[in-house]
Amino acid sequence: MGKSKKERILPYSVSILGMKYKVTNKIPKEHAQYNGSDGLFIGDKHLIYINDAMSEEMQWRAFYHEFIHAIQYRSGISFTGISSEILEIMAETGASAIYELYH
Repeated sequence: MGKSKKERILPYSVSILGMKYKVTNKIPKEHAQYNGSDGLFIGDKHLIYINDAMSEEMQWRAFYHEFIHAIQYRSGISFTGISSEILEIMAETGASAIYELYH
């Protein structure tokens, strides 16, 4: 028998504040330095990358984290001068809250 295909956990796309973003497990070549990271939000490409080698829980947590980065980007918060450390705290805290609410 052939190798069984891994079941997809996350949605293929998501709409965030009126913009559709593709959710993928393939990182674009120009962002290859992030290959192997948990996740990455690429605003100008309308893309959320999530590493599918992680557990289901970790994929959802990474997805919610990057989803919040997309909200920050779409709402303009990312461009206000708030430090990257604060943006990360907001994303991680929000991701944990969403995961606890829905899982």
